[in-house]
Amino acid sequence: MSKCFTIAFLVIATLVVAQTRYRTVSGRLADKDNQPLPGVSVLVKGTATGTVTNADGNYSLQAPIGGTLVFSLIGMKTREALVMENDLIPVIKVVNLTAPRKASKRKAPFVLTPDSTAAGVAILGDNTPTFVLPTGSTLEAEKIRSIKPTPGSRVTRTKTFRVRMAPYIGYSLQFTTAIGIERITQTPALQRAYVQGRPQGGAPQWRGPEYQEIFSWGPALSSLQYDGGPYPYDQNGRLVPVGTGNGKAAKAYDAAAFLRTGFNTAYNLVGSLQRSGWGTLSLDASHKKQNGVIPNAASTQDHILFRVKKLPLYKTWTTDIQLAYDRSAGTLVNRGGNYASIVGAVWRTPVSFDNANGFSPRRAVESSLSSRLTNGGVRTHAAGFADNPYGMVRELPDEDLTKRLVGGITVLHQGTKGLSLTTRASVEKQWNDVVSGVPAGLSGALGGRITQRRQEQTGFDLSVEPSYTKQIGRHRVELAATYDQHYQGQDLDRVDGLGFLTYEWGAPGERTTRLLQSPTRSIQEVSASGTYTAPDNVALVKFSNRSYFSNTLPAARYTNFFPYALAKLFLYELWSIYPVNELTIHGSFGRTLREAPLLYSDWSYLSTRGPADQYATFYEARELFFNDRLLPETENKIQAGIDFNLRHRLLAYFSLYNNVTHDFIAPVWTNGAFEFTNVGRVQNYGTTATIRWYRPNSYGKVGYDVSLHWSRQNSVVRKLYTSNVYVPLAGFSTVSKVLAEDQPLGAIYGTRYQRNASGQVMIGEDGFPLVDPAMTRIGNPIADWTAGLELGVTWNRWALECIWDIRKGGDVWNGTRAALDYLGRSATTGDERNVYHYIFPGVDPQGDPNVTPVSFYDATAPLEQNRWVRYGFTGVGEAYIEDASWVRLQELAVSYSVLPPATSKIQEIKFWLIANNLLLLTGYSGVDPASSLFGYTGGTGLDLFNTPATRSFTVKMTIKL
Repeated sequence: MSKCFTIAFLVIATLVVAQTRYRTVSGRLADKDNQPLPGVSVLVKGTATGTVTNADGNYSLQAPIGGTLVFSLIGMKTREALVMENDLIPVIKVVNLTAPRKASKRKAPFVLTPDSTAAGVAILGDNTPTFVLPTGSTLEAEKIRSIKPTPGSRVTRTKTFRVRMAPYIGYSLQFTTAIGIERITQTPALQRAYVQGRPQGGAPQWRGPEYQEIFSWGPALSSLQYDGGPYPYDQNGRLVPVGTGNGKAAKAYDAAAFLRTGFNTAYNLVGSLQRSGWGTLSLDASHKKQNGVIPNAASTQDHILFRVKKLPLYKTWTTDIQLAYDRSAGTLVNRGGNYASIVGAVWRTPVSFDNANGFSPRRAVESSLSSRLTNGGVRTHAAGFADNPYGMVRELPDEDLTKRLVGGITVLHQGTKGLSLTTRASVEKQWNDVVSGVPAGLSGALGGRITQRRQEQTGFDLSVEPSYTKQIGRHRVELAATYDQHYQGQDLDRVDGLGFLTYEWGAPGERTTRLLQSPTRSIQEVSASGTYTAPDNVALVKFSNRSYFSNTLPAARYTNFFPYALAKLFLYELWSIYPVNELTIHGSFGRTLREAPLLYSDWSYLSTRGPADQYATFYEARELFFNDRLLPETENKIQAGIDFNLRHRLLAYFSLYNNVTHDFIAPVWTNGAFEFTNVGRVQNYGTTATIRWYRPNSYGKVGYDVSLHWSRQNSVVRKLYTSNVYVPLAGFSTVSKVLAEDQPLGAIYGTRYQRNASGQVMIGEDGFPLVDPAMTRIGNPIADWTAGLELGVTWNRWALECIWDIRKGGDVWNGTRAALDYLGRSATTGDERNVYHYIFPGVDPQGDPNVTPVSFYDATAPLEQNRWVRYGFTGVGEAYIEDASWVRLQELAVSYSVLPPATSKIQEIKFWLIANNLLLLTGYSGVDPASSLFGYTGGTGLDLFNTPATRSFTVKMTIKL
């Protein structure tokens, strides 16, 4: 691209608004592949007036007539251009016009002015001869072989010359390598003072794993010691009261030691080869390997992309070709409830039980002695109810292999009379092989289960798009039509085995089922559009319409009319407000259609039928397919906004939108099974705004780029079509995200305390708050607003980049805290279990203020009357709703560039130090307010033993040749 300015200036579309002495010069800079050139400095020579091209290569500035513009960009040749009264001024560096030449007897079709004889500058007017270059060539004086008139040009007023160039061959090569580590950031607060057990005989008693005790409501750890005798669950023996054992004090084990430091590596090679007249050949290959914070959780990703761009076919015909192959493989990937089961097994383990059985964490993963007894039974603190995380990561069979092959071709014909034709075709094939299961003896499936699932996806797309552009005086009209053909095919082969007589559970189970399904969809779309651009580009109007035909959707079941309208008013062109480069008002309306997927891939709905304390049994046990009773979702979209640009340094964008989706599709429990159903009408509306302040790094000055993005959006269910009060989307039977009429999309429903008409909490005869068992709204997962701050600072060869992520409002149900409170493992239960004579605020059944004192944990009373246990595993839903606001330093990167000598084949060596998720400021007490239940997107806002977030540090190096 070092010489791309030659062609770039030939595609500048300059809009001129004449003033007394100054004129507005604006246009677009692009390389020979018509790709925009951002960051090009455009400076009025001899002054401090200037600008830079934006991300689309556009620029605009006020310049004096007769002045000179200087176009420059690091790594490219500087070009200059004269500002004339009316002429367009593409600048080409041809031959030195001052070089001696033989006088011509023919009359020159244009006049050389004294200024035009400067080397490297040519002034082009309406009578200037034109020239034709071979496709893919750039115009360079030292490579010109010949310049000859084209046939027929002598009879025209303006001559056309054909330039024959020496072939250009160039290449580029870039290699990147990276290595990084990651650690978990935030963990639940756990108590480390009280052991496994419950009250017996009027006092807390230690009850070991042989009793399958899930609670940690036993005595203080400091009051116990080991007896030193043989005990299959601890090498130190059983726990006994101090003074009755061997004198060795009971240990406080750290269950979180199970989580390790993750490690990842990445390699990337990008190369390209260019030859004039033959287009560009490029290759992009990468390999990534990651070992997660959960032991034995690992993945590899391989990617290779082969691409040919702008390959000439015949005259005005060119083609782009690409072929891509991706492969990803993983062991112990997050699927179903496996990660929640592992994480839950870590946090709920009593402080007195050693999951590792005296081994180091690494050795405990490798050895079965950490999680299996000598008789083959499971070694855990509560067999059948809780698991040993070391045994889970060693025995879970979960594997995932995905391969994807995509090939595509684009053929472009650019006619000479405004006609063009674009044809695209692509084929995609994807294979996904999954093995998942639960070994016999684990709480997720005591009898064991295994699934082998193979899914093949086939896709084919064909698009033909003719277009016509006509300039009628100062008016511009563009007409286009598109025909699209899409094919989608799914082939599913799934085998499930349940119930294993022996621990050799990998063999076929007592009950084996097989599911074979091959749904397909064929879609045809026809669209037409027209675009009108007013004189001087002061306004633009576009209209289009799309017709949709599908073999899975009878035409009689929907209105096949999907229009789109767009209007833009370019006020900066209309009023020429110096130094404003852009001031645009725009608005659009559209109607779109979406069909349900042939095969659903989000299983978050499956857990909504079960209680939360059975989270470990959650399994991707069902498949959900498209059914022919469905109507498509139709969406009406309205958008309006304004764009502002001041000297290409200050940019601002503001928009409003309002979208309404009819026949919203969601899984619904119907007649004993889940099926896709049109459940309601949903409105999504909001506001987005972006402000950017930019100054390039030049002449040793500090450059900076600051962008602030802000958005506020809301989604509301305006109408529910079903007879149900609400439709669960994710969660459990006692707390879930739902669709409910006139409520936010995904509102959190759960239990609340009983209240009287005045909103006061009702207190029972025993002094504890009463619970309203009816499910009602307790939270809203949608944020009040979100913002992002991107900051980039450059100085010489140094660069600093950071990204802040900010969220205000929104709720999260912290089920992890509820479960740990119930089990007696939370820090709260450690601090408050000895609270006595507490009076809950509220009113008694007679309506009088409550005056009944209670003890949070009375060892003389049944455990079920405990302050926390009495409300069950998930507690009272509203008590565990927390604010999801955060301020997050999402990325911080520092880089330094080394520039080798000019004689070196190495162009640049660049080093990065990158930190991700470096800082999180939040009032949320769980692992991360951005986490989601079971890892599904639909589970955002729900937390029950969610996977902890990680903080990573990466060192990266790039070498460019």
